[in-house]
Order: sequence, then C-alpha cells, then structure tokens
Amino acid sequence: MISKKVLIILPKTEIEKPIVNDLIRYYDLTIKIIRAKITPEEEGYMLIDIIGSADDIEKGMTFLGTLN
Repeated sequence: MISKKVLIILPKTEIEKPIVNDLIRYYDLTIKIIRAKITPEEEGYMLIDIIGSADDIEKGMTFLGTLN
C-alpha cells in the first residue's frame, strides 16, 4: 500500500459527480479528505490522500484525468 496526496480542482460542471465514491467503489482505494471547499455556484477543490496499490492509484488517477 502506498499513499499519494492529490489536489483536485472542480469546475461547476463536476461538482455534483460522486468522484470520491467512484474512486472507492471502482478502484478499490481508500480516500482521506484533508481539506475541501465545494459549493454549487462556484469552482471547488479537494485535497485528498489516496491510499492503495500503485496499480489501483494509477487507474484512479487516469479516471481523475477524464474529468473536466
């Protein structure tokens, strides 16, 4: 198991997507939310710690790359 800290910037179009849920469910990752600010009317951000195997983290990062 390894850990990787990631800052995710969320445009308004991505705010309502279940990003953390998808990382946990589909990529077998543990997510620790370190800091987040998400509101429906503006850009948001999440600083998260992703924990899992190197392969699963890489797949999760690929998923994050598909978001706007």
